[in-house]
Amino acid sequence: MAKEALALHIYGMEKDGEPEPRRTDNIPETGPGVLIVPVSVYPDVVKDEMNNRREKTTVTIPHWLKEAAEAEGINYSRLLENAIKETLGIAS
Repeated sequence: MAKEALALHIYGMEKDGEPEPRRTDNIPETGPGVLIVPVSVYPDVVKDEMNNRREKTTVTIPHWLKEAAEAEGINYSRLLENAIKETLGIAS
């Protein structure tokens, strides 16, 4: 689970505007009983996954409108996402 923990930590650092982690090619000597294991993470992949994860949002609309939308089988999530993108001028 070290890979996931490190990936999320790096993502959090980027979101908080903290300095980029430094790459180290020279690992210092350690004492007895210490084990160093390399862990590879791909921050861009994690960033893409985190930024595109789906989140539940509650909205309030009039009851009559909810009934009419449900009668037509409207997908609220897709409609809201498209409306927000259109309002912000974001291409789909």
